[in-house]
Amino acid sequence: MTYSEGEYRVFTEFNASHIHCGISHTHLRNMPYTAEHGLYGDNIYQGMFAKELKDAEEKRVSPESLGVPDISKEGNYQVRWNWVLFDNLMVKLLNFSPRSKADIRSEDYDDQEMVRKSSPAYIAAPHLAFWVQDDTDLREYVMELERRSNAAGFEKIKCSRMTEIKNEEDRYSVPIEAFANVYDSEDSLGGGGLGWVYCKGPNGEQIEFIKFAKSSGDKIRDAFCARKSLTTKIYPAYKDNKYKRNVGLPGELYGLHHLGIRTSSLDESIDFFSGILGGTLMEELKGDHFFGSALQNALFQQEMIKARQTNANYDDLGIGDFVKSDLEISLRFVLFDNFILEQLMYARKGDKTNGYNPRHERSSPALIHNMQIGLQLQNDVKMNDFMHDVLKKSKSKFGKVIANPIVDDPKLNGYKFAFVKGPMGEQLVFSQFTGKMADIIKSEMLAYGSLSTAYEETNPWTWDGFKESCSEATDTSHAEL
Repeated sequence: MTYSEGEYRVFTEFNASHIHCGISHTHLRNMPYTAEHGLYGDNIYQGMFAKELKDAEEKRVSPESLGVPDISKEGNYQVRWNWVLFDNLMVKLLNFSPRSKADIRSEDYDDQEMVRKSSPAYIAAPHLAFWVQDDTDLREYVMELERRSNAAGFEKIKCSRMTEIKNEEDRYSVPIEAFANVYDSEDSLGGGGLGWVYCKGPNGEQIEFIKFAKSSGDKIRDAFCARKSLTTKIYPAYKDNKYKRNVGLPGELYGLHHLGIRTSSLDESIDFFSGILGGTLMEELKGDHFFGSALQNALFQQEMIKARQTNANYDDLGIGDFVKSDLEISLRFVLFDNFILEQLMYARKGDKTNGYNPRHERSSPALIHNMQIGLQLQNDVKMNDFMHDVLKKSKSKFGKVIANPIVDDPKLNGYKFAFVKGPMGEQLVFSQFTGKMADIIKSEMLAYGSLSTAYEETNPWTWDGFKESCSEATDTSHAEL
């Protein structure tokens, strides 16, 4: 199967529904533009929820039963957001709250069923992977992150241990060696320098911290150099900024490494993100046949504790079995200009068509734990033409990609977007920034030291800024999978 880069260049940002500013203690520069008074109206209501509103009409149920807060002109909710800037992209924080509340933080639009089903195994369920710096001890990083989080009042921020624990009290009694998966030797996974750990964020969000150094880091460098993508990891002029230095060890990040999404078909997901949206498949980083108790604990530790405490069935909480069953993980990485999308498939050994694929019954972007992959279009691209092209190509291959109406409102100061459901139900947002919004973003990126291909001033490739670090890179460009 051949994958070619798409006609359109897309940059990367992403939206995180209900990832609140509690996570901000790990980095951070908080951008000044915010929908601080709350937004609502029929255009933004349709733009965010058209698919769910149509589903509600067809099923003859209320939109709220499908996880849709009424942010229409006559409704009772509003959406509020802010942007958080990292080395390589932005995170958009979303909050849905009643318009009648004087303190709009006092009552969030919540859903206890989504809180209960917090497993990363659900199809289209996303997790956000922060990129830990090469010289940072990942296990010590986890220990300090949890300590700082608890001291700040974010008791829900917890990382899995790589050994079994029966309850939350056992979490801090295990040796530090169990705080993360670390592969340092040259004959280990990835050629050494690889480490990772799964955590829960302040509201139960799926978060990963990952490290690529030594040989595994060289593979990352080669792929970024081949595509001319951007990361501060290989930027010779990179220095930690004051925002990172001010928070100490938790600030030792290269920004974000990837957004991971669950899929029931690696081929379809790769074909969509690579063949239609123009990402580059990183074949050198593909992985297959992952299973075992360490993986089981890393992915599902908090859910397994929850199941024991409530006598719940593992399947009811979306907990797969990588120890006693024939289940294993296969994963692929697709690189965009400054960010990676990871596709994970829970497959049966010898049968990739019959995996473990639980699904949430609802798909609203307002539901807690949700994230939307945000892809920024070049400003010389007409968004209507782009959306028409994506839907046309997707229909011939998948037949199940759905787009909501484009939102282009003067109140958004040059921010234009369209919500889309991908072939696996992935939640995507295509965006453009012009006028005041574009000026703010560029200014803040320059102040933080962020890298982006969206602006010449933030793209070191325009002045040979990566020439030194990429001089030893191996050419990884390819067309065949």
